[in-house]
Amino acid sequence: MYALMVLDGVATGRCRHLYGFFAAHTLSNKSTTRKDILILIAGKSRVRKKDSHSPQVSSKIKRTKYYRKIGHSVSEAFFMDRVCVFVDGSNFYFGLKRNNQNTRVDYYEFSKAITGPDRRLVRTYYYNSAYDSVLSPDQHKSQQPFLDSLSKTPYLELRMGRLVPNHDGGYKERGAGIKLASDIVYYAARDFYDTAIVITDDTDLAVALSHVKEMGRQVELGLFHDSQPRELMIAADRTVPLEEVLEKFASKIFPEVPEENIGNRIEDKPVKTRRTTVLK
Repeated sequence: MYALMVLDGVATGRCRHLYGFFAAHTLSNKSTTRKDILILIAGKSRVRKKDSHSPQVSSKIKRTKYYRKIGHSVSEAFFMDRVCVFVDGSNFYFGLKRNNQNTRVDYYEFSKAITGPDRRLVRTYYYNSAYDSVLSPDQHKSQQPFLDSLSKTPYLELRMGRLVPNHDGGYKERGAGIKLASDIVYYAARDFYDTAIVITDDTDLAVALSHVKEMGRQVELGLFHDSQPRELMIAADRTVPLEEVLEKFASKIFPEVPEENIGNRIEDKPVKTRRTTVLK
């Protein structure tokens, strides 16, 4: 088994850890062939025609094409840590404003930059709240171009909550925080990623991050220097300084023409948000 992995171009120490898994899979299925093992190890697309439409093989073929598209060989991509980026959109927007950064962000380039070249970006999940088209038609209309641009971002999923008007003339966010916390735990349990990079300073997420670590996943927290909640920093494995990432990759993350991203904020009226404990 180990010889097969070496022949396939993957001679790393991590092979030893995976040896037991592949051996167990082979022993449990007597009909497993050498070709099946190679497909299992590296996602090879060269399979028998009669098997090419099966769900398992189709998935491997798609993964192979994806890996090659982003510039990695199949074998390299298989052994790279998988990363999912979770962005608290409203929180990130106001962090950019506080630190005099452009609020027009290319989230695909941002996710690639914060993931790094030695890990594989699986997907970005973006969380925010949307105006109601009936209760706030003007704000809803102004927000749509921003949401439409996000929906066209590669490998990004939109997770939207609601903005509900309150009695004092402002708006209250509902649903986005719950979706963020539940998705982080859900995708960890489903083995979608090895590392979660979470962009937020909402201390309500501390418990969810702790649960993710208990599942054997790693948690990295993207924070600005001016807001570093103690509870979140304790719950995370490490902190990524967002200023450094934005400065280093500014030419890719920010479009050439600065533009105020009005769809990513609550305009003119305050929004009720939770307070955070800042580590000084």
